[in-house]
Amino acid sequence: ELFDAIFIHWGMSHSKGDYVGANTVFKEDVVDHINQMRFTNECGLYDRDHSRNVSGEHTGIIYGDKVRAAIQEYGCRWHPETPTKLTFNETPQPVSDTPATEIRLDYSARTDWDTTVWTYNTEDSQYHTDNFNNNLTRDNLLVLFDETEYITKSDYQGAGGSVTYCDYALGGGKGKLFSQGTVKDIEWDVYKKQLILIDADATAAAQAKADAEAEEKGEEPVKVKPVTISLNPGKTWIGWASNNNGGKLEVIGGEEGTSEVMGDSAGQEDDGSESAPGETFEGDAE
Repeated sequence: ELFDAIFIHWGMSHSKGDYVGANTVFKEDVVDHINQMRFTNECGLYDRDHSRNVSGEHTGIIYGDKVRAAIQEYGCRWHPETPTKLTFNETPQPVSDTPATEIRLDYSARTDWDTTVWTYNTEDSQYHTDNFNNNLTRDNLLVLFDETEYITKSDYQGAGGSVTYCDYALGGGKGKLFSQGTVKDIEWDVYKKQLILIDADATAAAQAKADAEAEEKGEEPVKVKPVTISLNPGKTWIGWASNNNGGKLEVIGGEEGTSEVMGDSAGQEDDGSESAPGETFEGDAE
């Protein structure tokens, strides 16, 4: 939704009770999507990998080189109606003077997912991970902390059981940007369904300057427009972590092995406050 992208998935959740499912989000927000369970798959986009020691529902895979053919087969549009507002540098450059050679991310304390680990390689200037059963490389890493709400849907698929879903509020918050072996603190927000990456320090400096000028002129201060951050060219991975349910990020940098931990609510339970339904994002943004 935030990138006006085509959503490729295998099955989907349905709204029930307090839970707003993907079927409702797709319809109300007019999201183009390709669901394996309703797709002819003549192009061979979807397949199963039975070599992994996992249950059947986790064997589903897609072939990245078949995406273009799948879009053509399904009949989706080729270009976004509202292109992302993210901007990119012409040439790669460090985002700060603070080194970040390894990051370790736990999305939430209420899941049993393995910690996602990315390690910076100076030879190709990219971050590497094998957490997804592949040697994935990315030029930029974005870790964004958001408020989450866990909602249990009873009588799951009419079998009398229940399933618990995690909704992200998409209400903005703090985060970190990693690139070229360095890290920068950022803030993020959503405006008109667009993801905005904010340079908090630069925005604060611009606001202070505007306030000083207004005071000198005897005028009322005006809130400045947030200063946005440009990403380095290449592929970007986004990790969305829970701010109120124990999401935790550890950053290791430099030869001395200095570390920093972000997410001081680790281990806390949800306080039950209401959050707007959202979607979990974990993937690539070109």
